[in-house]
Amino acid sequence: FRVFVVFIALPTTVGCLVRFKLSRYYTFASVTMTWVEVDQVCVYGDPEYWDSKYKAEDEVTEWFFGFEHMKHLLQDHVKNKAAKILMLGCGNSTLSADMYRAGYHNITNIDISPNVIEKMMYQYSCMPGMQWMVMDATQLSFKDSSFDCIIDKGTLDALCCAPGGNDLVSAMNHEVVRVLQPRGLFMMVSFVQPQGRLHHFANCGFSDQLEIITIRTPPEGPLDDEGSHFAYLLRPAVYED
Repeated sequence: FRVFVVFIALPTTVGCLVRFKLSRYYTFASVTMTWVEVDQVCVYGDPEYWDSKYKAEDEVTEWFFGFEHMKHLLQDHVKNKAAKILMLGCGNSTLSADMYRAGYHNITNIDISPNVIEKMMYQYSCMPGMQWMVMDATQLSFKDSSFDCIIDKGTLDALCCAPGGNDLVSAMNHEVVRVLQPRGLFMMVSFVQPQGRLHHFANCGFSDQLEIITIRTPPEGPLDDEGSHFAYLLRPAVYED
C-alpha cells in the first residue's frame, strides 16, 4: 500500500500555498505501529463528557483550527460546491457554517451529542439545506453511496481515546466507505503523525493509495514540530486514480 506524502505550509497571508513534494512512501504493512500517548483512554472518548460540555458551555470548541486553515484543501479537493458533504462529529465548530458561506450549501452535520445538535440547529436555522442530526459515527443511518465527501476533524482522534478505540475507529471507517460515492473523498484531519494513524485505514475498504498533507500551525518552524497537523485524503477501493 503506497502513500504519497505532500507537505503543505500555510503562510500567514491567506491565499498562498507552498507545496513540498517529497519522494517518500509509506506502506500499511511496514509502518511501525507506535501507540501514541494521546490514544490512551481519556474523557475525549466519552460521549457523556462531550454532551455535558456542550450543555454547560456555549463557547465554540474549535478542534485544531477552523475554516481558514481548511479552505485550501477544500478548494483543491472539493471543487464542486454542490457536493453532498457529511461532517462527522461536528460539535459546535464553525467550520460547516463557514463552508456554507463559501458556497457549500449541501452539508449534513452529525454528532453523538443531542445537546450540541439542538444548539447548532437553532443557531444556523437561517442556512437552508444545512442539516443537523444526532448520530453515532460508527453506526450511520444513511443509505449506501450517499455522499460525495466526508470530513472528519478530530473525531477519529477522539474515538482512539475511548475503551476499544481500535474497534470503534474500524467501525467508523467501514461506515465511511459504505456511505461514500465510489469516487468520493474522505478527508480526515488529525494531529497524529502517519505512524500513529495509517494502520487504522487498512482493511476498511479504502483504496491502497492515499495522500497525506501536512498543515503547520503556525506556519513557521520545522515540519515535525508540535504545531503540525495532518490531513489524510482517502477514497473507496472501488475507485483508483
